[in-house]
Amino acid sequence: MRLAKPAALAVLAAVLLAGCGNEPGTPTPEPPTGTTGTTTTKSSAPREARPKELKLSGVDPCALLPEAKRKEWGTSRTDNRPTEVVKGKPAPSCSFRTGPGVLPSFEYNVSLVPEGYGYWDESGNLDVNPAKVSGFPAVQVNFAGTTRTDCFYAVDVADGEQLYVQFLPNNRDFDQAQMCQKAEQATEVALATLQTLK
Repeated sequence: MRLAKPAALAVLAAVLLAGCGNEPGTPTPEPPTGTTGTTTTKSSAPREARPKELKLSGVDPCALLPEAKRKEWGTSRTDNRPTEVVKGKPAPSCSFRTGPGVLPSFEYNVSLVPEGYGYWDESGNLDVNPAKVSGFPAVQVNFAGTTRTDCFYAVDVADGEQLYVQFLPNNRDFDQAQMCQKAEQATEVALATLQTLK
């Protein structure tokens, strides 16, 4: 198999991520503006309490996926730089990408977001589903109306803070269930590692 040409990938990304934030690898839905036509699926159930607080201050997001897991998943390349997962709030972030020639091509994006995970309930054009990761309240999120874009988990780790872990394919080799399964697995690893640092 050959990798998709960069131009084709760029066109695909532009179509899929239209209306999102401008940071690569982290689609950023805008808060609702009162217009119709957006769809957000969310739970009306009360939020569960987290088992403990895990403050994100001083944490290196690139340390949250251990080297052994990165080798297992084939994500040999890392990029540590702030990303606006939530518009206007740059967050320490790390991308873990597959190496050259690795197929299928994908990345995991881990961000330490200075915004509570309830933010996603107020964002349009998303399917937001309540979840739990290792006992911590979370939401599983993906774009509404598409099954080939991405999937991410946002975990309630502290007041006004969330651990964000996204699985983002660079092609169409994964369906929605597979993307969300991989996002959940990476979230479990990142959360377990975070607890060893606190």
